[in-house]
Amino acid sequence: MQLNWSRKRITTDEVGRMFVRATLDSVELGWPEIAATVCESTEFASPPTVDPEAFGPFLVVVVVGNLDFIPLHFNSAVQSAIVEAIARELAVAIETDAAEVAGRIAQIRKMMTRLNKPSKKTTSAMARGLFTLYGLNAFQDEYFQKINTPNPLFLKRIDDLMGHFLWDWTAFNKRYKVRKGNTISKKVTAPAEVAGEYSLN
Repeated sequence: MQLNWSRKRITTDEVGRMFVRATLDSVELGWPEIAATVCESTEFASPPTVDPEAFGPFLVVVVVGNLDFIPLHFNSAVQSAIVEAIARELAVAIETDAAEVAGRIAQIRKMMTRLNKPSKKTTSAMARGLFTLYGLNAFQDEYFQKINTPNPLFLKRIDDLMGHFLWDWTAFNKRYKVRKGNTISKKVTAPAEVAGEYSLN
């Protein structure tokens, strides 16, 4: 049995910094494969045009997906502080305003929840969010385009990939004991093509 005092104590600010650094890395590395999968999917009537460098919307989808699990692992005060820290650190990384980042995250979270009803499966919501944010309905055949819903075969393919971008919060909690608090900020560096001209839209 792993006792509580054997866990490393860290602050919510440190969690936010760790999460943003790891998420930026995973999205930067994983997006080209996701973009290629979309472009090569045979379910579309015409090949989608997805920029392999335009991973801003996908980053928001990944962040929102991970936020779904935070309430399952932390009390209300700590979870709120973690979400705020994530927004702040992401804003620093992409050189924009934290309120703007938080607003965009809230907007996309609401959209993904609505699109995913009645399902509550997070990876499905992420797949639907990606489908919508990259305008993929325009490339579908007439039937699916008319009802404005992704082809189920395509949706399942993307759904299966989304799990690779989710944090294992259970394992995280076994290693760290999180407390609400501030630390001296250490700038998180975003990928070169992201900083400055980066857009979450």
